Amino acid sequence: MTEIKSERFLLRPWRKTDLPTLVKYANNKKIADHLRDGFPFPYTEKDGRAFIKCHESQAYQYFCHRSRRRSGGFNWFFYAI
Repeated sequence: MTEIKSERFLLRPWRKTDLPTLVKYANNKKIADHLRDGFPFPYTEKDGRAFIKCHESQAYQYFCHRSRRRSGGFNWFFYAI
């Protein structure tokens, strides 16, 4: 899969090694309160493993590093018009 790099950020697919950081930041009630009902709180390693397994092979699901700090993830969706 493709990595997109610049001076300020790196976009890359999720990896199993992202698990500790994912759990650290996702296990936050303020985040869970502002996301869909399916987002668990507390967010456990089991939740993180399931998320990464589901998304690590998707071409447009990216993990974002910004200024050497992990910043989160996002999806790109392409629709035919």
